[in-house]
Amino acid sequence: MIKHSSRLRESSRHQDSASPPAPAPGLEETAAAGPGAWAAAAGFALTRLAQAAAGDSRPVLLAAPPFWLRERGRPFGPGMIRFGLPQNRWLLVTADKEAALLWAAEEALKSGAVAGVLAAVEAPSLVMTRRLDLCAREGGALGLALRARPPDDLSAARVRWRIASAPSAPNRLDPEAPGAARWRVEAVRRRDGPPASWLMELDDETGRLRVVPGLADHPAVRRPAHAAA
Repeated sequence: MIKHSSRLRESSRHQDSASPPAPAPGLEETAAAGPGAWAAAAGFALTRLAQAAAGDSRPVLLAAPPFWLRERGRPFGPGMIRFGLPQNRWLLVTADKEAALLWAAEEALKSGAVAGVLAAVEAPSLVMTRRLDLCAREGGALGLALRARPPDDLSAARVRWRIASAPSAPNRLDPEAPGAARWRVEAVRRRDGPPASWLMELDDETGRLRVVPGLADHPAVRRPAHAAA
């Protein structure tokens, strides 16, 4: 049934234990750790989407309501290349109502026509996240729910990410200039292991994230059960 998923499963089996779990067919959820971390959360989600689509000829779908695009900006073609998503690899869908947006994401995932879907959402129900997870696994694709703040509700996502900005890496050519972007990546809930966190930086040449050496696999700060549900 999941005819496109062998590549993602293979990469997951060979993932270093000191690194975050590799993308696999199913639903993930990414949330900004705070109001100032929205760009970091969006960037991390885009790198996950690009990683899932690497070596896959299918496009990816970006879905967002108009108010998200007005408040946080629209995808910019040259900027998307930095995350490994050139213009001919992604499609944009908008809908005024979240229910319509989630329906579009669900249909795209189960069709098998896309390598992944990134949907900017506010509060998908537990039932809807279960549907999205099932459809993603059926279509051999990665589903990503992007949220502007840490949720306190339940989700069927295989991993829930919380992303915060971190000071940039040193610039080797100019100590006064910013270096590679760095993010604090927390897996606050995951099916394949305990919560953990990593300091990661974006490689400007490849568009891939890498763990900053010596700072990998730190246990995440324990939080109340309802916050990590």
